[in-house]
Formats: sequence, C-alpha cells, structure tokens
Amino acid sequence: MGQRWDVSNILNPKKDTIRYAAIMLNSPILQPNRSLIEKVWKEATLRLCADGGANRLLDTFGQSCTLPHEIRGDLDSLRDEVEKFFAAKNVRITRAASQYATDLQKCIIAVEEYEEEHNEELVVVILGGLSGRLDQTMHTFHVLCQLAKDPSSDNKKIMNGNRKAGLDESEYVQLERREKAIAISENSVAWLLGKGKHIIDIDLDIFGPTCGLLPFAAKVTDSDESGTRIWTEGLRWNLAGEHSAVGGFLSTSNHLKDPVVTVETEQAIIWTMEIREEGS
Repeated sequence: MGQRWDVSNILNPKKDTIRYAAIMLNSPILQPNRSLIEKVWKEATLRLCADGGANRLLDTFGQSCTLPHEIRGDLDSLRDEVEKFFAAKNVRITRAASQYATDLQKCIIAVEEYEEEHNEELVVVILGGLSGRLDQTMHTFHVLCQLAKDPSSDNKKIMNGNRKAGLDESEYVQLERREKAIAISENSVAWLLGKGKHIIDIDLDIFGPTCGLLPFAAKVTDSDESGTRIWTEGLRWNLAGEHSAVGGFLSTSNHLKDPVVTVETEQAIIWTMEIREEGS
C-alpha cells in the first residue's frame, strides 16, 4: 500500500489542522508567504524556539507575536533584549548546554517530553532550515533522516554521532524515530521519503508548480554506481526506475501534474515541493 502523506492540512486553514509541534529555527523568515509561516506557528499544538529562533520570531512578527511555549538551546544566539521580553511574558527559557546536540535536536527532545506527558505523538514541523546558511540546511536534512522510521530495525531511538571513550551515553542526544517530520520555509516544504512506496496527496492550490526528488548519494566517477532507482506517477516528467545520484541524474525542477503523486524509491530521498505565493 505504501505510506500516505498530506501536509496541506498544516498549511490550509480550511482543513482540519492536525496536531503538530512547530520549531522556529534561527534562519531568515522572508517574503513571500510570511503570513503562512505565522499561521503555521499560531496553529501549532506546541511552539518551540531553537535559541536564536526567538530573535527571528520577535524581529519578524513584533511584540504581538504568538508566544512560544519554550525557548531552548545553549542560548549563545539569544539576544538579551529578546530574552527579557519573553521572560516578562512568562515564556519558559531553558539553557541546554550539551555540545553533543544542536539547538534543533534539543527542541525535538522537548517535543518528546511533551509527548510523554500528554501520551500522544505530534508531527514535527521545522520552520526554517531550508533557507539561509547551506550547512544549516544540510543539518535540517540530517535531522529529518534521524527522525524517519526505519522499517528494517526495531531501534526506536537514533544516537547523534558515534560514542567516544570516556563519555557517558547520556551525553549524546538520542531522538525518537517518528511517523512524520517536515520542514517548511517561505517557499518550500520538504520531508524524507524512506525506502519503499509513498502516496502523496497534494493541494494544487497551495503547492506547485515545481517539485524535486533529491537522493543523498553522489556519483563522482563514471563507474560509480551510487544512488537510488526511483519510480513516480502524477508528475509532468515521471521517472521509470532511473538511477538517481548527485553528480549523475537528478529530478529537480520537475512539475506537479496530478493531485495524487506516487513515489517508489530503493533508498531514502528528500521530497520537496514549491509553495505557491499567496494570492497567485
């Protein structure tokens, strides 16, 4: 059957909103669609700012912004005046100093704490992380990989990095794998499609026209067989088992054609769609 995806209920106010945790990163919140980011933030069940994400929230939406439930991280980016503003609003501010987890990962741990307390699993929505610094974008993809379910393993947690001698296991972040985690910027949405078949329901009034299927493997020599084979239905240029790798064949700037797209892949890939400008 395959895994079914529909993220339009996060972006479309006319649909019933699913319960999700929104994590605001320290990355630019640009036009277009700034109001869309604000809507996703406002409607979240749980709102978290990853350190300097609180700066972005206040700078972009002003003192009338919807408050986060918590600001968490090592707080080396949080400006003093921003910290004072949110502290005066009784927002929880948590300094988590571990150097073996990023601020994003620390916020995901906060999501896990909420889930354990309330006995429910939320969809994780990362706001930002697809624009700004390239290394931060790659880290967003890294975390999406960490959170994805692994059908070949019973391991429910993923450790960040290899354990080093002399350090206790508790020094390392261990994240719960989960059904769904997505990243949203002002013009794109992205998530990981694991090995196997996926059915993606698409609101063409919100998404399009472009989309992309991005493998992780790189082809660096002519004889290199790295990459994954991909099959699709519902795109303008469908794939029929082509071998896809960075440096080889890539399906970027493809176009959405049908309201339901089917993707089957031999290895995990990133699926991304353009978000239409509001009013377009």
